[in-house]
Amino acid sequence: MMRNKFVHQPYEDFMRNFVPGDKSGRDWRAVFSPVSNASEELLQEQFVQRFNFCQVSGKKYQAVSTQFKYDPSDPSKQKVDCGVYLKKDAPTDGRTKWSTQRLFIEFKKESNTGDPFDDDGAALGHFEATSQKGIENRGQLISYASDLFLRQQRLHAFSVIILGFCARIIRWDRSGAIVTEKFNYVEEPGKLGEFFHRFSRLSRIDQGYDPTATLLNEGDDDFKRMKSVAEKKLEENDYIREYFKESLSEGWPCWRVTVKDEPDDPMAEQSTSNAPKKGTTSKRHFLIAKPHFYERPVVGRGTRGYVAYDKTSEEFVFLKDAWRVDADGVEKEGAILRELGRKKVQNIPTVVCHGDVPGPGQETVNQAHWKPPRERRRRGLAEPVNPMKSHRHYRLVEKEVGRPLDDFENGRELLMLVLDCMLAHQDAIKKANLLHRDISAGNILIWQRKDSEGQLVRRGLLNDWELSKTIPKVLADGTTTPQTGPRQPDRTGTWHFMSAASLNDKFKLMGIQDDLESFFHVILWYSVRYLPSNCDDVGLFICQFFEAASYSNGEYKCGTAKSDAMRSGMIGLPQQQHLEIEVIGENDTRARHPLDFVLTKLLSWFSAYYRHTWPNAAQTAFNPSLQEYPRQHDDLAKRFGDALHGFIGDDSDDGNPWQSKEKDAKLAAHLENHIGILGYVADEVTKEKWPLTDKVPDRMSLAGSKRKSDVFHDDDVALPDSGIVEEFDEAESDSSPGPPNKRPRSVQAAGIISRSANYRSARIASTSRASNPRTPRRSGLRSRRGA
Repeated sequence: MMRNKFVHQPYEDFMRNFVPGDKSGRDWRAVFSPVSNASEELLQEQFVQRFNFCQVSGKKYQAVSTQFKYDPSDPSKQKVDCGVYLKKDAPTDGRTKWSTQRLFIEFKKESNTGDPFDDDGAALGHFEATSQKGIENRGQLISYASDLFLRQQRLHAFSVIILGFCARIIRWDRSGAIVTEKFNYVEEPGKLGEFFHRFSRLSRIDQGYDPTATLLNEGDDDFKRMKSVAEKKLEENDYIREYFKESLSEGWPCWRVTVKDEPDDPMAEQSTSNAPKKGTTSKRHFLIAKPHFYERPVVGRGTRGYVAYDKTSEEFVFLKDAWRVDADGVEKEGAILRELGRKKVQNIPTVVCHGDVPGPGQETVNQAHWKPPRERRRRGLAEPVNPMKSHRHYRLVEKEVGRPLDDFENGRELLMLVLDCMLAHQDAIKKANLLHRDISAGNILIWQRKDSEGQLVRRGLLNDWELSKTIPKVLADGTTTPQTGPRQPDRTGTWHFMSAASLNDKFKLMGIQDDLESFFHVILWYSVRYLPSNCDDVGLFICQFFEAASYSNGEYKCGTAKSDAMRSGMIGLPQQQHLEIEVIGENDTRARHPLDFVLTKLLSWFSAYYRHTWPNAAQTAFNPSLQEYPRQHDDLAKRFGDALHGFIGDDSDDGNPWQSKEKDAKLAAHLENHIGILGYVADEVTKEKWPLTDKVPDRMSLAGSKRKSDVFHDDDVALPDSGIVEEFDEAESDSSPGPPNKRPRSVQAAGIISRSANYRSARIASTSRASNPRTPRRSGLRSRRGA
């Protein structure tokens, strides 16, 4: 986890940069005297006793041993060895209390084998230890830092790791971590003593607390207001109040946060009505508690989404707190949404206010301390690019509080909700020349409201535009505007839903085909999880198709299952079978679901696109059988009339997944714009006999799924065998199209590299294995005649 995001720094430089202050003048030798042959428990016990007895951090602070009891509000049940608290906030029951912890201390008996870092390797750029124990301990530190950032409104944080008689001090922020050289605190007790002494005298901001967030106590008026509004039912969309009420969870602190709204771009053709005028400032205050969703990684955007109470409008809104990448050409999401709204793009959120969080400490600084490894420079080796990015604290407030997409009622509505977002995607390209570039299950929401006749209307809402980017525009003379270069040196998007082409080439220019393929993967993701199918182990399928990666020449690429499916037009299951989404009738009779036909048709287009664009890619032919299933009709011409306009249908698929080059070119052309895919999908949802009660409980969470989950981080990937966990930033890069012709070596046999997501709460990555797969009922999803 956080690979190449740790910076080695001498102790004196660390103290000067991050913990300034006068020396205490104390003799620290008696405080940190050695404990001979001590176990970790005894080492920790005596350290805590001496820390408190000698008032190492003064009278206001207290160290508390919490190694045996976890925070009851923490589902991961992590128990950090020791936490330093203000005495008034310190737990009295020996439990970890993430919400008030000032810094954490972890203890390891061995000074070398358990060290997560390697001072000798730092000169060559290999500061992170590669031993199994070192990797595990580093992951442990990252997990604790993640919980600390999640529970508090933090700009940065400090921690200490005790390694026998040695120690390291760490400073964490959203760009990475600065780690001191290892020092012997028995021989040099002043180093550890002076750190704790100075830390206790730092301001709240220098300790890492956000001054624009105020912690609320039970007696505060705003705290009482939160409790009160959580009990008052709403006449419309009361689920929003329920979300807010659920956020007032025991163990999670309540906050009042400030958002300073930014004015519209003065160059815009016209300002949006809810934006402040140029030259004015507008501050609004919001009340929040437990995040409605969150990203666990310490490094990166660290997005947390809250159902918040707006003190100005006295309404519930959605507040997004994130650390956006601070790079040239990367626009703020709120500004993007206001521009899209001004251009009448449909099915997108409405901005209430947005802006960078003002004040000191709201930008990461750790990245500025990265230096090229000196030994590589001395040897004349190529110097790596700084792997750490600059991030800026940012808040966005939206009017709509949507439901997650997994609240869809049936397969037909799932398809209609995704179609709504495809229409938004088309609008953004046609009206604003903007490509979304992060289509995922978590970025499509359900927004419901009552229409003028009082009927409940549900629509898909395309969210999270922060990674969007302008694309070349065709001018009147037939020429196109130039393509802008990469803004960041990494991939764009969410791993599970990225196109196989973009996963196979991190420098690929993202295009409309990539986003359309991501929509396909979203439909497949929810179909296999919430509709009947011939897939007996959905957890394993999710892992192999959506989470897996292959590893070649030091790079992660698309997993074999997804890559093969997009080339062949077939989605494989064990025992040489293929996926089929089903409808279950009387007496457990089964037939192809209408959605299976849609997925099959779209997959035939994508496989033709891959064959046409990269004709030398590895291929395997399969000639499937065919079954038909009738549809049901509903008048949706008004909702999807624009999508149906101009679509003339497609009858070019003769059932053979390997078409002629001419037919491949014809099918691939459907993906050059939105006309084909929107027209086809809109045509399908208006046909007859869609089942109304086809949704089933989440099949990925059923007990029969042979899937092992561990709490890793959203942007992390677990390596095979060694257990190394590497980070994938949700960032971006553009250049050089196409996946390599030769498929990279797959590591699935050694242990699947995986990333998964729970889009309703924390995102989790998991490492899975297959065992005793059961024989599916029949072959399924693939290119078919008449599909």
